[in-house]
Amino acid sequence: MEMFAPGSGAIDYDSASVSYWGDGTQPIEVTTVEDTARMIARVTLDPSVSSGKFAFAGDHISFQDAVKIIEAQTGRTFTRHSLGSEADLRAAKAEAE
Repeated sequence: MEMFAPGSGAIDYDSASVSYWGDGTQPIEVTTVEDTARMIARVTLDPSVSSGKFAFAGDHISFQDAVKIIEAQTGRTFTRHSLGSEADLRAAKAEAE
């Protein structure tokens, strides 16, 4: 969830703009650092939990839906900007590696 916070880079509260890859409608899994730490502590301290890998997510939300919530909370309209398609993102990632 920190990716939606001021200073995260994805959402610029000063210029009221949001940037994302794709069309912004693809749901992403989000959770907070606090919830992640809480779940790790719970699994670590519970003797009935078998060892192994664990995956969890707090919620599923798209950038478009997140911006609607932010707009409602701030009373501001945010400009939406796609950085390119998901294929463009994969190509940029591959080029950077």
